Amino acid sequence: MAENSLTSGLAHIAISSSESTEWRPAHIFASEAQKDKLYKNFGVVVLNQELGLPNHDYKRLWDNSTIVIAADGGANRVHEKNMSIEQQTVDPDKSLFLDLDVIIGDLDSLDKNIQSYWVGMSAHIEKDGDQYSTDFTKAVKYLRDWDTTKLDRHIAIRAAKVQPASHDMPPKDIVCIGGIGGRVDQGLSQLHHLYLFQSEPKYEKGRMFLVSQEGMTFVLKKGKHRIQVRDPWLGKYIGIIPINGPSKITTDGLEWDVTDWETSFGGQMSTSNHVREEWVEIETTNDVLFTISLKTPSPLATSDATTATDSEIISTPKASRTSLITDFTSPRRGCFTTSMTNILVDQNSNVWTGSLRPPSGSISPRSGDSTITTSSDDIGHQTSPSGEGSSDCSASRSCESPDRMAILTPADSDEE
Repeated sequence: MAENSLTSGLAHIAISSSESTEWRPAHIFASEAQKDKLYKNFGVVVLNQELGLPNHDYKRLWDNSTIVIAADGGANRVHEKNMSIEQQTVDPDKSLFLDLDVIIGDLDSLDKNIQSYWVGMSAHIEKDGDQYSTDFTKAVKYLRDWDTTKLDRHIAIRAAKVQPASHDMPPKDIVCIGGIGGRVDQGLSQLHHLYLFQSEPKYEKGRMFLVSQEGMTFVLKKGKHRIQVRDPWLGKYIGIIPINGPSKITTDGLEWDVTDWETSFGGQMSTSNHVREEWVEIETTNDVLFTISLKTPSPLATSDATTATDSEIISTPKASRTSLITDFTSPRRGCFTTSMTNILVDQNSNVWTGSLRPPSGSISPRSGDSTITTSSDDIGHQTSPSGEGSSDCSASRSCESPDRMAILTPADSDEE
């Protein structure tokens, strides 16, 4: 597809042409070293939802954005993330603290002590008592209804923080930090706002992304779209949801592609599809929601983590071992993958990994033949590094080099 000049919306993330609209959603997570991918023309709006991603993932978004706004109780959530670092007993990394530029809303959810905390951090707090609009709406309008007063305020706030201010304001696009868990009405309200603030046919006022612990969600307007879905930040699961009414969709690049496929609530719906190609092409006759899972753990988990020693693994409570990273070096020679779901060390210091989902599951050793002592909530079996009884090291999946680092991810990870 021949790309035309960049539109004002999501420069590296969305490029429009006469044929289709092109998206590169993972570029909001790009690093400074990835100059060809880095995109910095978006603002962040934090909603009053649990922030389930690690601090370093949010910090990447914060650093890439031009302004961060909390919608009322969202400021409490950011404060909680900061306190989770502050309360670490061993050398807390305060460079991962998350900052706020503005807090806006009717302030009925903002804790008074936390409000004082943010005042001390030079955040601007603005009370908007309009009961006919949500705090989400107020935060978006703050960015959309920009003026010189807000620009001067932004420059002053950043100066007080000894941080650079962007003069390319307001940001054209918005990344919303939230989720659709919890109360159904609140989750649907967030999806409603994605439509509410993108009513124009070509995203003339900018694009909006909803980033949750599980994935990214955005609106595909009626027409053709081309989306880059292969990226270290993105997972394999895709959903195309006809929340705005029935639609016919055609896809190319998914595990299960469709042509002129009717989709609607109460009818057929494309959920839990799988990424097959680097790019996915979608044509839709009506606006639909596109959602893609985030990879767990993120690429930053590798770069930020440290290698755990044998003694650290053994001394770590089992419930916490999924956060460890360990080297499989001699004499621990055997197979492993980078998507292990748990780790146990037996009485002979052999490393075992697998899924622990009572009442069923499996544990497979990665070095030596050994048995493992299991408790009532663990299920184990004896096997060998050759792969007997281990799906990770079967004939169809060759063993990786044992002298490499392995990332341990939660048991409910959706990655292979």
